Amino acid sequence: MIYAFDWGGVLNENPELMELTRVLLDAGHEVHIISVAWEHEKREASVQATGIPFTKLHVIIETGNTQHGIEKVKIMKEIGATVMFDDNQDVIDHVKAAGLLALKVSYKDH
Repeated sequence: MIYAFDWGGVLNENPELMELTRVLLDAGHEVHIISVAWEHEKREASVQATGIPFTKLHVIIETGNTQHGIEKVKIMKEIGATVMFDDNQDVIDHVKAAGLLALKVSYKDH
């Protein structure tokens, strides 16, 4: 199975999800990170610095009017992902509308 995780506020803030990526990979699944970032952000470097294991990082460049949910669903369909972990309700709604499974993750301080 192919799983997708958001980065900011989700994977980078939740140690239990970091451990889940290891468990999924060890079980033979794929773990993709689908993240939105401004072009000047060094998302790949920040992800790799954490040591969190993953199959591939997909970065959507933020333009100021980027439709996060639509763009993430496009990538999910391209890679065959069926599950998304995200904190953005717009993303959750788009993933569910596409017939895929979306799991909402809350910030630790919320």
